[in-house]
Amino acid sequence: MIRHAIVPISQIIQIVKDFEQQNEIRPTDRSFFGVRSFINDLRADLWCYADFPYVDKVYRDSYYFYFASKLDNFSRDCLRIGFFSSEIKDEDFRTKAGNLILQEKFLGYTILRPLRKGNPGRTMLSPKAFKNHKFLCELVCVDTSIGGVKLKTFAFPWTSQDTESMTCAESSIWSLMEYYGNKYPERTPVLPSDIHKAFERPTRVIPSEGLTLAEIATALSRFGFGTCLYNHDTIDFESLLRYYIESGIPVILGLEGINGGHAVVAIGHEEMELSAIENILNTHLMGTVSVDNLQIFDTSNIPRCLVQIDDNHPPYRLAEFNHPCSYYVDSSFSDMQIKHFVVPLHKRIYLEAGKAKLMFKHILNSSDFGWKCRSKQKCNHVIQRAFLTTGNSYKHYALSSDMDEDLKTIIQAMDMPRFIWVAELSIMDIYLQGRGLGLIILDATGSEEMNSAKMIFYPGFLKAVNLPDDIEANFGSFATYRNNLKGDWSQWTC
Repeated sequence: MIRHAIVPISQIIQIVKDFEQQNEIRPTDRSFFGVRSFINDLRADLWCYADFPYVDKVYRDSYYFYFASKLDNFSRDCLRIGFFSSEIKDEDFRTKAGNLILQEKFLGYTILRPLRKGNPGRTMLSPKAFKNHKFLCELVCVDTSIGGVKLKTFAFPWTSQDTESMTCAESSIWSLMEYYGNKYPERTPVLPSDIHKAFERPTRVIPSEGLTLAEIATALSRFGFGTCLYNHDTIDFESLLRYYIESGIPVILGLEGINGGHAVVAIGHEEMELSAIENILNTHLMGTVSVDNLQIFDTSNIPRCLVQIDDNHPPYRLAEFNHPCSYYVDSSFSDMQIKHFVVPLHKRIYLEAGKAKLMFKHILNSSDFGWKCRSKQKCNHVIQRAFLTTGNSYKHYALSSDMDEDLKTIIQAMDMPRFIWVAELSIMDIYLQGRGLGLIILDATGSEEMNSAKMIFYPGFLKAVNLPDDIEANFGSFATYRNNLKGDWSQWTC
């Protein structure tokens, strides 16, 4: 077996075959989709750096926790494949100039485990490596070392399930914790054995038989999150899910069908053409909620496909909300529906999405501070886009945006809580330009009382906690906040 090899992606299959043969993996043993399906989803112009043996911390944990105790002989060593956007050479690993070229071309890696089921393991691969990446999603910066060269990529963590130590539930928890553990210093990535120890069950936890959504929520709570669990009969179920996705929070979806259940992680949504959004807005504004002739449209009602991390398929799958398994060939998944979702909120976020949505509606309809009575924008509709972010992140965005300088000064001077809910307000022609006309900012660490409203800004009106009086504000439009979800606009970096 190789120590390392540099080959175009068209030749990587032979290296994979050698690895499978060494570990006695037969074609009938391969995981649900197989490495070949994974590679078929990638761009044809990629180059690969394969190295073996590779010590993977996640697989080694599963190996010592479970596989080493079996009679069958399982290897401890993995095959790692690094992916690059174009041709690389051995000499690139030996010069400073070559190292810079490697970083520019590096797209991430996948690790193949010596298992007969679920051999694709820990994977950190940029959406740019895939043929289709017309979407927006959450990403995290991940460091690694290939050929002795330190490299970084921006990806969302993914792994397939091995059906014994890791099923879809454990894989979803691992992906989510790997994301947070690499993104925030106060979080720590977890290993499979940590996940099994994070919930209590009177029966054995391994071999895994999967987890309920309540057990998933319990595990995440023990990892330090203020977890929220929503059921399909919750008012505005789909809309609330989209609030969290727009906020850049990965959400674990609980799917159910006649043949059983499944868990995936929703991390973003498709990037729709403006003409399609305009058609949807035109259709919805004909029949949305009307208050004194004001039509209110929430952009969470735009039916964008979700971006999903599914351990039965390569990462970044696109699926409609009502057909979350539409990319499956297996008919047993065809009737799956989203019945629950689990949100890993920071434990200091007390105002969850449902309460924030009600507050936005109450303020817009208010006889004292409503859009109709205070805004000088003479239009019979308002479009609302809501999301959660941090006060510091929003101040940073405001400072670097094209907002009016006076509005920037007011926002910079505000005592912002750590987390805020923001509703950007606009009208159709301005929204389609990616711009807003007004803002409502709520304290996400507060309650559902009006004192949680820190700013209400409409064309011609501004009320803010750091201003002694309401003022007449003519600040014009501003570019909308985009930092939560990454895409082509950010060059797929964080």
